[in-house]
Amino acid sequence: MEVTLTLDKVTHLLLVSDQSRKGIQVVGTIKQVADELVMYDRIGAVINPRDKPDLQQSSSRFRALVTFYIESDDYHAANDIQGQNGVEILQMNDKPNFFVTHCDIPYKITDYTLDSYVKQMRRRVLDPLTEKYGVDTSDAAIRQAVKEHNEVCSIISEIGELRKEKTRSSPAMSSTC
Repeated sequence: MEVTLTLDKVTHLLLVSDQSRKGIQVVGTIKQVADELVMYDRIGAVINPRDKPDLQQSSSRFRALVTFYIESDDYHAANDIQGQNGVEILQMNDKPNFFVTHCDIPYKITDYTLDSYVKQMRRRVLDPLTEKYGVDTSDAAIRQAVKEHNEVCSIISEIGELRKEKTRSSPAMSSTC
């Protein structure tokens, strides 16, 4: 079974590429597809990193897309190779167990993309929760947490229904002055 997710409206479409010819061609292809299939207000491109001046030879149509360039930086390149993200590198948050993550969310639902998504959630969210906070993220613990959450939701829904019944059955209030 294959399901395709679609976007009706995008306000800002930001395309990110390295400065390789292939990367720039992919950005151009994505823009062509977006022009036909996606309603967007603004579109731009980020080139990461720009360490070669030969981008000036790119087509003027592509250069018009470029919103900004990220200049080459040996420090950030080394951290990128080690898998650290910008928020961690810049130490923007001094909380001891703070972490930031991102995931590549699939647009088509297939066995392969579902497997990839599950692995990413484990590596990028669940494992760090265990490492940083000591949270049990085993399947059994997650199933128990979901069960408890559903019970709380059920109780809240019952309270809401009781409030509705009480409002319907109470006599209309009147005041005399």
